[in-house]
Amino acid sequence: MAYILKNQSLGAVGSRRFAALIAFVGFVLTIGQIAYITKTGNALCLNGGCAIVESLTRLPPIFFNMAGAAFFFVVLIFSQFARSDRGGRNVWSRLAGLLLLLAMAMEGVLVAFQLQVSRAWCAYCLLIFACIFLLNLSFGWRQFIQGLAIFAAVVVTSASLDYAPSWDMSDAQRGSYGEIVRPNAAVTARLYFSASCPHCEEVIASLGEDVSCEIGFYPLDTVPELPVAGLEKNPRYDSAVNRAVLQGLGLNEVPVLMARENKDIRVITGKEAILAFLERCRPAPSPRKPAPERQAMIPNGQSIKAPVGNNADESCPVGVSADCPSPAPAPMPGQTPARVSTP
Repeated sequence: MAYILKNQSLGAVGSRRFAALIAFVGFVLTIGQIAYITKTGNALCLNGGCAIVESLTRLPPIFFNMAGAAFFFVVLIFSQFARSDRGGRNVWSRLAGLLLLLAMAMEGVLVAFQLQVSRAWCAYCLLIFACIFLLNLSFGWRQFIQGLAIFAAVVVTSASLDYAPSWDMSDAQRGSYGEIVRPNAAVTARLYFSASCPHCEEVIASLGEDVSCEIGFYPLDTVPELPVAGLEKNPRYDSAVNRAVLQGLGLNEVPVLMARENKDIRVITGKEAILAFLERCRPAPSPRKPAPERQAMIPNGQSIKAPVGNNADESCPVGVSADCPSPAPAPMPGQTPARVSTP
């Protein structure tokens, strides 16, 4: 690469062949991703950061890959046409150079987004960025310096802005459906739930006017109505943010309660453990045996506590909550539990 920067002119045939090769690799990657999305309905994620970044975008991932495939195809064609350019005046070289500068600006936006907003790195996105980086490098030192300057300017400008991370308890709460507001509450909590989860319904039904904690409701899907006393609704909320929060914490079941007490953030999963914790939000709590807890970490280094054990009978899987069975009613005294026959 140093040889290309030092000795190759903008229209050198060798560098154009290298550019054509990189553009072909990028085209194959994006076409392969499009085929995978078409077949499975989901993007091929090389790491957990891909899923988080995808959940925070407004457009489906197939549109981004279609735009990427078109970009690499056009650069590939321009590189083929520019092979005969020896003096750097060929219109194909100039058009390809402009496209690559535009691509570096867009990659600056995406890299800054992953650095400041999602707080997770998408391996596939970085692979595409590497292809664009090498393409600028193959078009000569002037193109490379210009592209690098544009990329750095976008990232630095973005770094000067204040983006509140979606998992921070002090953010603008754009994922909130509504809140039970208690100005002097000692405990501030967030309840992550699904509208089709019966265990979530039981937790929400337990929240009455006697609750002294400030509780926000963060659904993973569209919620028609919540019958909660004292609930102040947010007319616009983004459930994708809430899904990203749980994915970032490695949680795939609801209900989940994220509570802040002083400087500690506790994450509690499972219906019974959440109900036991919420007893402290009432004037005269009834005795409940708290679930065992373990120490964990969240992305900003603050400590959280989450219960251990199997919550299969107290939680619903994220994404397939509609299949979550309703909790079986307890048998009456002296009544033998019914047996379910299987074919």
